[in-house]
Amino acid sequence: MAVSDCADEDIKHVVTNNVTEVDPLIQSTGTVSTGQKRQREDRGGPVSKKAHVDNNNNSEETVQVKMLIPSAAVGALIGKGGETMRNLKNESGCRLQMSKNQEVYHGTNERICLVKGKITSVMRVAGVVMEKIREKVDSSTPSDVYDHKGVERSKEVTPKSRVQMKLLVPNTSAGMVIGKSGTRIKEIRDQTGANIQVYPKAGSQEAKVSQERVITIAAESNEVLMNAIERVLEKVAADPQHATTIDFKENDSFGALHGHTAQGQTVQPFDFNSRPVGAAQFGGIQQSQFGQMNSAQVWQPSQQRALGEQPSYFLCS
Repeated sequence: MAVSDCADEDIKHVVTNNVTEVDPLIQSTGTVSTGQKRQREDRGGPVSKKAHVDNNNNSEETVQVKMLIPSAAVGALIGKGGETMRNLKNESGCRLQMSKNQEVYHGTNERICLVKGKITSVMRVAGVVMEKIREKVDSSTPSDVYDHKGVERSKEVTPKSRVQMKLLVPNTSAGMVIGKSGTRIKEIRDQTGANIQVYPKAGSQEAKVSQERVITIAAESNEVLMNAIERVLEKVAADPQHATTIDFKENDSFGALHGHTAQGQTVQPFDFNSRPVGAAQFGGIQQSQFGQMNSAQVWQPSQQRALGEQPSYFLCS
């Protein structure tokens, strides 16, 4: 049974101060009242003071991406009984899925949130994620190899503090962000003022065997960070393979190293557009299909998974 994206294709947008947003009223009614639609024509001024607006309307492209969420912020993002995440889904128009407690990205204590929607809608989710991270993450939160060195893990944000977002994307998408000889990533850095790093590094042994790579985006202000995230998402959306099936073969060193898949198993990415008949309201996927998700190859196996049981997920459908 097919499930269409939560975002209505016909939803109109409000552009205020060069930031494109979906008005909750418009999202619920599908209409624009007098005075709601306005656009600032002046696009001058420092790039750090405005969100990137692409003349090719790339913000309307649909993108599927994974965000790494510090464990300390996950509870606040999900909310009691999943209420906060459901509200975020309704307000943003995105599909959202959070991994369970024992499912974290390898080498970190961070869980994975899958997001699919229009770039403008995904940006809205990213903004809420950053808000929860700043509220809940402090100096007691352990750092990892994917963190930017200048990031201040403190609730007391100072003018010199650096904030960050970590995105998990396929290798092909990372290549779209980096560009030939690093031209695209350099352009994004120069135009936004953000620091962007891709792990593992291109050419490294780990990069050769990894199906996905972490893009860490750090900046000295939330505004600069969000601008850079949008630019990165545009590049990811331009990759036609960013949501396609990954064939996880028996000799794949990444899978063998972390033990996330059985030998010879084909691992497919999570398809937000497919939903088996009889799926539970929040499950969206039959239990037997959990092992086929692309994310399974990068999440640390829990003790139950080591015993051969299927992993579990929280899906806001």
